[in-house]
Amino acid sequence: MSTQVDAKRLIFPGLAGIYELGAPYSYSFMRFATGAILVPHGVQKVFFGSLDTYTKMIGGKGCRWPRCSPV
Repeated sequence: MSTQVDAKRLIFPGLAGIYELGAPYSYSFMRFATGAILVPHGVQKVFFGSLDTYTKMIGGKGCRWPRCSPV
């Protein structure tokens, strides 16, 4: 991954120095932010949902062993 920032492509070229300081951490930050958004949805489905609900959904899609898929 490149940490070089092309100042000509920036909306605020004067902030190129700040962008270069954060560039090495940008990929990790995006992964963390995406996970922080998706985790609450997954926790709700895994811990508070019924397995029968998911097996009916997955079985309706044509899977032969729907009970093995959501586990």
